[in-house]
Parts: sequence; C-alpha cells; structure tokens
Amino acid sequence: MGKEKRNILLVTYYFPPHKSVGARRWAKFAKYLQRKGHKVIVICAAIQKDAQSPWNEDIVGLEIHTLPNKYPKILGENPKTIFGKIKYRLALKYLKITTTGTIYDQTVFWEKQLLNSAERLIKANDIDTVISNGPPFRLMYYCTKLKDLFPHIILVSDFRDPWTWWYNMGYPSLKGKDKSFEALMERQVVELSDLTLIPNSVMQNLLHEKYPSRKDSIKVLPHAFDEDDYPTVKPIMQKRDKLNLLYYGTLYNGLEEEYGLLAKALMPFKDQVNIDIYTNIFDYEDVFETHGVGHTVNYHKMISMTEIVERVHAYDYIIILSPEFGKDNISTKFFEIIKLRTPFLFVSEPGVASKFIQENKLGIHLKASQLESNFTDLVRRTYDFKYNLDYDVSPFSFDRQTDYLLSLVAEFESMG
Repeated sequence: MGKEKRNILLVTYYFPPHKSVGARRWAKFAKYLQRKGHKVIVICAAIQKDAQSPWNEDIVGLEIHTLPNKYPKILGENPKTIFGKIKYRLALKYLKITTTGTIYDQTVFWEKQLLNSAERLIKANDIDTVISNGPPFRLMYYCTKLKDLFPHIILVSDFRDPWTWWYNMGYPSLKGKDKSFEALMERQVVELSDLTLIPNSVMQNLLHEKYPSRKDSIKVLPHAFDEDDYPTVKPIMQKRDKLNLLYYGTLYNGLEEEYGLLAKALMPFKDQVNIDIYTNIFDYEDVFETHGVGHTVNYHKMISMTEIVERVHAYDYIIILSPEFGKDNISTKFFEIIKLRTPFLFVSEPGVASKFIQENKLGIHLKASQLESNFTDLVRRTYDFKYNLDYDVSPFSFDRQTDYLLSLVAEFESMG
C-alpha cells in the first residue's frame, strides 16, 4: 500500500495559464492528485497575467510557484522588421556561444533558480515525491540533481514525447558535443529516476533497447481524457445533407503537401462538404483558398472541450491529419474522440495509430494519397463501416490513470 497522503512537487515548464497543449497532461494529473487528497505544489514558468488557458479551472486550489523565463523572448516571435530580425539572429548567436545541447530548449538558463526553489519547497513541505516532465527536456536533467540533496525522494520523470530521437527542437541537426550532451542528459534522467514514464509502448520499447538495465523502471502512463469535460454524449452517425467534418486543436507543421491533397479531394464536392477547424493558429488557410475551397473549410478560434462536446453532434467524422512522426502515437486526442462517440477520419501513413483505429472499428484510415480516390465514398456514405459503440474508453480517464500513477509510485516505494 502507498502513503495515504503524498506531498508532491510537480516541476513543469508549461502549466496553465499557458495555453500550450504541453500544459494539459500534468494540469489534469495535478487536478486528480489533489482531488484524491494529495498535496501538490507546482513549479512552472511565469507567463503574462492575462493569459487564458482551456485548463485554468483544472488548477484551482493548487499551490503554484512561478520562475522567470530567462530564455530570449525574441526567439518565440516571428520578427518582421530589420531590427527584429537582427535581434533574433543575435539571440541565436548568444545561445550557440553559451549553451551546450539544443539551443531551442527554453530551460537552458533555469538550473540555478529551479534547484534553489525546489530545495526550499521540499524542505518546507516535507516533499516525498518529485515529478518532472518534458519537453523541454533539460528540466528533467536538472531535477536528477535533487537526488543528491534529498536521497529519500521518489523521482518520477515523464517523457511526454521522445527526446534524442525526435524530429523537433533542432535535434536532427545537432552534431558533436551538442548531440553528445543531449544523449548524456537523457541517460542520466533514465538512470537516476526511480520511475521513467512514457505515453506509449513504442517509446517504451525504444527506451528498453537503449537502457536495458532500467527496464523495470520504464513504465507506460498513457495519455488520457477528463470525464469532467463530457457532460453529455452525442448520438452516433446521424444522416445529414452535407458531409460535416470537424478538426480541433493544433495543426501540425510541415504538412503542406497533405493539406494540398485534402484540398484537391474537396474540389469536386466543395458544395457537399463542410469542414470546421477550431485552432489557435490558422495554418494552411491559404492552401484551401488556392484550390478554390476556402468557403468549404471554415477556421474558428479554439474553444473549450466542453464547447466541443456541445457541438460535436453536428459532425460525421473528426478528422486528424498526422505527420510521419505521429503515425505510431496514440495521443490524448484519440481518447477524447472516442469519448465523443464520433468516428475518426485519420489521415496518415500506416502505423500503430491507424491499426488501433481499424482493429477497434473506431473510424476510417486513409493515406493522404488516397483522399482523392476515396472522397466520393465519404460524401455518399458508401463505406462499409459500423462504429464500435461497445469500445470501453473508461480505463483511459485521468481519474483511472491517476490511480495507476499512484500505484506505480507505491510499488517502487514498497521495493525500497
């Protein structure tokens, strides 16, 4: 049995009111840890006071300590003026001179202030469990140094995404000492953490191969959905005059070709299809305009999950266009969509994610190159497809996954 009440320090760069999707996973876990009677204290990056996040209500009651963001602000912008562009280049040059590893990790100047704050909070609150997560990944490396100061703490590190083998944060272009340093930090995190958490079995298998001696400490903690966001459930597959598709959330970068193929597939049916996209950045809008289907695809500012629930009954499918690197990733959105009882239209290369959808009869999978030849069947609804209403998504709720997280910590504690 684990402790009846834990004192947990959560160290995370992104946290509400930051609206990044990276803030969601641990905002939700913190909510349920607190609901189950555990004390949760958070260290996160400061953000402007008027910032709004879809998860602000989830963090009510948490004790939150913010640290100044010392990363050059200009690097989070897209400067248009000559002065702005010069300032941007100078900031990059400064980071290249002063930093080892990727220069795009926003925690590069956080170590001293983070460790000072964490040390103070651990002592003052009798902290027994420290949980950190990435990206940014360097944050977890800093937290391993707390084990030297407080050997009794249980250190949990959560890889929300891959680290040294990922496409993002400039990793593919790293060479020499920068590449070696990122690998060193990853190794130290895995070897010094009492538990290393990852969201799927593909990542677990890769880490098992890289760190065979740490297999027993590398556990899958899946992405999850929050039951509180779903006051109602829609009826399934209503017949409508138009084919109505819904996309919500962040649009992946680098998918100009895929969105071009979608736009081309829409052209013969531009008056028979409606696509609503709810997002914060209106990427690819010009692609649809260029193909003459701008009136078919409607962009809207992102809304809350509760509002998505209220509107989802109007749609036949929820569409996801996934890049190559996401074909094996069963993300948070998968379980949200299943809870919405709305079929997937999943556009990607074949992989773990498409297999999951097809085997469980939760939607349709197409490669982007197949969109044009298959869109007639979508519009006419001639697919031989029956949605699996019996799929049980409840094990992937944050409530259940928080219990699982606590059981993993208790299991480690009992072995100690």
